[in-house]
Amino acid sequence: MPAKERVRILGDVLRDRAGRLARGEDGEGKPLFLRIFDRSVHDIQGFSHRLVLRLQHLRGASHPAIPAVRSVQLQAQTPTIVLEGAPGTSLAERTKTQGPIRPARAGAILSQALGAIEVLSEAKVLPAVLSANTIWITTEGKTLLLALETPPELLARDGPPPDLPALLLALGAAVYEAVSGRPPYQDLKALPFTLAPPPPLASIAAAVPPELSNVLAKLLSPRPEDRVADLAAASECLGGLPPISGTTSTRLSAAALRERPRWRRRAALAAGAGLLLALALLLLVPWTGGEKSILTQFVGGSEDESGPAPEGRSVSELSSRLAEIRKGGPEAFEEEEAFLRDVTDR
Repeated sequence: MPAKERVRILGDVLRDRAGRLARGEDGEGKPLFLRIFDRSVHDIQGFSHRLVLRLQHLRGASHPAIPAVRSVQLQAQTPTIVLEGAPGTSLAERTKTQGPIRPARAGAILSQALGAIEVLSEAKVLPAVLSANTIWITTEGKTLLLALETPPELLARDGPPPDLPALLLALGAAVYEAVSGRPPYQDLKALPFTLAPPPPLASIAAAVPPELSNVLAKLLSPRPEDRVADLAAASECLGGLPPISGTTSTRLSAAALRERPRWRRRAALAAGAGLLLALALLLLVPWTGGEKSILTQFVGGSEDESGPAPEGRSVSELSSRLAEIRKGGPEAFEEEEAFLRDVTDR
């Protein structure tokens, strides 16, 4: 059987497989169909062989920012990676509907995206286009890179290396806009773009940690010699950010916490102190009919402040816990916020 005929039959099988995936017959979630190169492919059989090798590499990598590969589909002689669907939204849509992202979320996106780029670089399957529209944020908080597009010559072992500097610049621009709400070079013509750096992030978005500002400044520098141009430099640049673990947002470092607006810190501390004072006063006001006091109803504790609390925590336990948290200084600011929010949500 001629090679082209075998490819056509394989394409029919993969197309049927992809159709069943799209209808949800072979798993949950709608898959994503991504072209990985343009249609000007002459050696389709040789390319398919190299493609399978690359996909095997990606399957073995199982990086959290790389979607799982389900199959490969041929569309008009164009092999297309079928990726596992993930509920969520693009970074661009998320910023448009919910406003700028928090600095901690930006740090997580940078770290996860750079980790995926490193794996993809080793496999020579890099995004040809990277923007806020191709960075996918799942409902679980993961960051996925969706545009796995690359020309076929880059898949050959002797092909030129991927253009990492342009990719890193695009990543920095996408995160900069997601944090600040505006492009880094907005209203600038080509000449100023090549001569001047983007406005400092701290001058646009409030409460941005200096570590994040420095990372984005190095990713977006208009001077190639000052810009992060490889993965080693990018990893070193991210050294000031807190490590990312799991899929949730990371806590900011102590220096970043000190950069938070003073009014937010004061408001949170005043709210916490006022809450404890109100609870202490309400402890003296019983419900009519000899029921449990308002305070013990509120915290789910017992009538005795120091006694056991079968339904929750007593006032003394809450006060002691808050005092322990505040011993941590500025580093414990987010923990204190979470504690007070947990108490008020009861």
